[in-house]
Amino acid sequence: MLIGIDLDEVLSCFVRSFLIHYNQKHGTDFREEDFRSYDFEDTIGGNLESTILERNDFFGSPEFDSITPVAGSIESVDSLSQSHGLYVVTSRVSELKDRTLDWLDRYYRNKFRDVILTGDAVHAGKCTKPEICMNLGVELFVEDNLKYAKSFIDSGMEVLLLDRPWNRSGDVGVRVYNWGEIVEYVQWSETRS
Repeated sequence: MLIGIDLDEVLSCFVRSFLIHYNQKHGTDFREEDFRSYDFEDTIGGNLESTILERNDFFGSPEFDSITPVAGSIESVDSLSQSHGLYVVTSRVSELKDRTLDWLDRYYRNKFRDVILTGDAVHAGKCTKPEICMNLGVELFVEDNLKYAKSFIDSGMEVLLLDRPWNRSGDVGVRVYNWGEIVEYVQWSETRS
């Protein structure tokens, strides 16, 4: 089976590291649990433009380079890569490619067939994450962003939605709560094929 995996909040604890940086910079005390949407401005305030500036500032910080893997992801990706083709498909932009590849190599060396940063194309309206996955032959996608999960479902793809505070307002696909459940679901899927 070919499996697509989102990067931020599925493999990497992006929000946690972002909040360490943001809270130190602004003297605030935001937590992951405060996010009810993945649109950061809904939680930290401001507008899309100010949020982009805050993210860009984060990208230049030591906290960005210190992002940790999601619990259980290293062992689970290793296990899945033994008998499945894995792709990382992330909405990060191309200017983060080298640092993204370095981070993935540090924790998941040689586990993915390819790493696709879709941010530039998706933001320009040239393609969607589901279109990219369909072109790769991906059959199952692991996502945390409710908007993207819905787009996969609308495209007829199977989605595992990794539970996060910002995606609890809707149910699409199959909700999973940890990487152990992701591996179990993939194993179960193999038995029904």
